[in-house]
Amino acid sequence: MSPELYMEQEHPETAEEALRPSRVMAAFDVDAIESMQLDTKLPVETRNGVANIYQKHVVGKRYAAGSDTAHGTGADYSVTAIIDVETGYVVADIYSNTIAPEHFAMESVNLLEDYKYPIWAIEDNDWGELTLKKAQSLKYPRMYERRNAQGKPSGKFGWRTDARTRTVLWGELIESVRDRLITVPSKPGLNQFSSVIRNPDKDGRIEGIVGTHDDYPMAVGLAWQMRKEAYNQAKKINVITREERVRRMGNNR
Repeated sequence: MSPELYMEQEHPETAEEALRPSRVMAAFDVDAIESMQLDTKLPVETRNGVANIYQKHVVGKRYAAGSDTAHGTGADYSVTAIIDVETGYVVADIYSNTIAPEHFAMESVNLLEDYKYPIWAIEDNDWGELTLKKAQSLKYPRMYERRNAQGKPSGKFGWRTDARTRTVLWGELIESVRDRLITVPSKPGLNQFSSVIRNPDKDGRIEGIVGTHDDYPMAVGLAWQMRKEAYNQAKKINVITREERVRRMGNNR
């Protein structure tokens, strides 16, 4: 243990410092996160108890979205985050630990419709594969497609987290928070950033500290990666109506 880490753990200066991860271990800049707390607010609109809107769609704006899927059994959270590409503001989200992956896909598509179907990356690891397949069956028109070694579309949809992409996602997200390029209005969402650490027992692996969650930062990180793709998504798209999506969900039950 370094001297700095020992002093923080053994001699915290405030009650808040005693409860939060050590500055040495914290993945995100502690001062930046504390400053971002001033930007948190209640949503201007909430739908179906899971979808929150903080800034409504603005004509001419470009948006990008990312989703991290959980089991929907009360443990980890399923999160969809939509960001304004130019400002980095999280304009809307879905945040629930009880929503099933298929229902999560439906609610996400409905929310994304309000923002004119931005490019959307769903992490396809674990339960995210169910969300991805449901989104595809609902004909979401702008799914993120991975590139092959030559940089060309691979025909494989969804974000695959591996050693390389994990490093890129977390590294760029940490930098963007440090530089205040991202604004997270959701207080519970922002609180998850505070509990993400560089785990010294896992060679500095970035993850939520034991007993906490890192689902919201992951979803924001996916959306942040998608801003690179947003300007390539101007082609005409074909979409199905919300009524048709409801019908398809009913037929698959």
